[in-house]
Amino acid sequence: MRMVVGAAALAALVFGVAGSARAQTIDAAHVTHDPGATLLLPYFEAQVPKKIGGKAPGINTLFSVNNASATAVLAHVTLWTDLAVPVFAFNIYLTGFDVQTFDMVDLLNGKLPLTADDADDPADTSSPNDGISNQGNFSQDINFPGSGADQPTQLDADTVAHIRAALTGKPSALLAGQCTGRDFGEKKPIARGFVTVDVVNNWTTRLPNEVGYFISGGAGDVTLQNVIWGDYFFVNKSKKVGRGDAMVAVRADALDSQTSSPGEYSFYGRIVHAIAGGIPADNRQPLGSTFAGRFINVPKHPLFPSGTSALVWRDPKVNQQPFTCGAAPVWFPLGQEQIVVFDEQENAEFSAALPFPAAAQIVKVGGPSFPVTPTAGWLFMNLNGFVTGAATTPFEDVTAGQAFVSMIFESKGKYSIGTRAIVLDDAAESQHTILGN
Repeated sequence: MRMVVGAAALAALVFGVAGSARAQTIDAAHVTHDPGATLLLPYFEAQVPKKIGGKAPGINTLFSVNNASATAVLAHVTLWTDLAVPVFAFNIYLTGFDVQTFDMVDLLNGKLPLTADDADDPADTSSPNDGISNQGNFSQDINFPGSGADQPTQLDADTVAHIRAALTGKPSALLAGQCTGRDFGEKKPIARGFVTVDVVNNWTTRLPNEVGYFISGGAGDVTLQNVIWGDYFFVNKSKKVGRGDAMVAVRADALDSQTSSPGEYSFYGRIVHAIAGGIPADNRQPLGSTFAGRFINVPKHPLFPSGTSALVWRDPKVNQQPFTCGAAPVWFPLGQEQIVVFDEQENAEFSAALPFPAAAQIVKVGGPSFPVTPTAGWLFMNLNGFVTGAATTPFEDVTAGQAFVSMIFESKGKYSIGTRAIVLDDAAESQHTILGN
């Protein structure tokens, strides 16, 4: 249902001050901060080392995957470009309550973490100092089909070159010279994209967009175990700044009609719709679609003189494949239904910009691609909208579009703070709030 409301009614509609209509549509099961069956690192960036094994002095992204249960699990980590093309995936084994950390520069150097299930880890004893994946006092340690021993800890040069090219918008030899992301033309290339982590039941080599990875009810590679959580950090040693947040947890529920009925919108809907004929075979609940986020761009501000940026992940709703370099996917750039910029005196400015065109990006508020007049205030971001070439899901509202937004406040090389934008609705129950007369 589409709702058009005046700005004066915003508080009542969104926050339920003068009525309960809005509160009834916000489903806590779809907007959660609990452990999930999938984790989303909504955006990463890392300076590419000059050579394999080299160090990058600039920006880097670190992240972790944690097991919240005593049950041992296997997780599948996928690197996606900023235009939502999966380019590489690998598995990690987690004993009960285990944690595995990652360094994006290490991955750009082809270095994968070493983990092993019980069969591939015969040296593991009750001592915490031996073996590969230690079994703790309260932890399960079991076997999974396949073998972690078949996964290398150091990738070959061709694969490393592919990953680097794909994540920097350059042609990849392993993709017949095609491209998968945006090329920013940087002298010191920065890899950009996002990461997903799925709980799986075998040492699979499949990418998420391959047949067999998702089968409804957890019958494919992917399971429905809501047990993993994580965090991520952006660090820049040269500028001596860093910031972090929790990974975005995506819950699975095969009994929820919103994630099991044909034509409904799921987290991986852009993939499973085409493969499974409209059935949300991933059974993953979608994220939010409308957000409120604070910004400060006050010159010489005592705390944040470098202003504010918006870190935004969006669902292009297309199972994107590699494309001809120099061209762009049919859905690019992504638009939105509405962005309204409020100053601190509640005056509204309607933005006609398309500041968030890709699947993953960080954008300066008040910068060239997102000009705003106020120097401080908040953003109303309705990121729903029609997407060219997208799957017609959900059937009742084909313009629903899930996303994630975090606001980043910057100092001048001293510190950086990130806060999640407030979720005003979820993509499964979106009312498409439009502000106006």
